Amino acid sequence: LFGTAAAYTTATHPVLGTVNLLWGGNTNSNINARYQGPSNDRILMLSDLGGNELNIINGYFRGDLNLNRNSRYQGPSNDRIYLLSTTLGTNELTIRTQELPN
Repeated sequence: LFGTAAAYTTATHPVLGTVNLLWGGNTNSNINARYQGPSNDRILMLSDLGGNELNIINGYFRGDLNLNRNSRYQGPSNDRIYLLSTTLGTNELTIRTQELPN
């Protein structure tokens, strides 16, 4: 990984110890993950579900942020909460910007 803000650091890998990972959540393939504002990823997730918060798409699609083979906006293990809680630290105004190699 390049830069500092783009990395999610974890010390839970059983063999490697501390590792850096990319943040999940950029469903619209722009340069950031965001919950509110223009070009946010939450609205794209809902759009992929036909605008129906109760729909579920089975398979690995761009809205499947937690990689459980389901894209879902509401209910257990939903991807909207994954974006908000895991990627953005429960702050709807946080924006995680990707960092690319030079």
